[in-house]
Amino acid sequence: MAKSVWFLYNGVNGENILKRVNTVDLSEKSAANMAYMVQEITSKLKMVNAQALHASRFNTESYDDLHDLYEMVIKKNAFSPNEMQAIVEELGHLKKD
Repeated sequence: MAKSVWFLYNGVNGENILKRVNTVDLSEKSAANMAYMVQEITSKLKMVNAQALHASRFNTESYDDLHDLYEMVIKKNAFSPNEMQAIVEELGHLKKD
């Protein structure tokens, strides 16, 4: 379930900016959270063929593995081609047969 958090930070010209950011409670094992994680991973990797990894193709039994992969991907700023290939391969292993 999505929640909102407010952040106050300084803008480029020193002005205060208040921004609301939606957060997701990923401790709940749900299809919606799996869809969120898959979307975030494909977005972060800038994957062109993201439809091949549609969230409905993942079994909720692989939730913990997907969550671990999501955490690793979100923490990194850049990926080598080999890392990207390994991530996509792991996503493929997590999909339903």
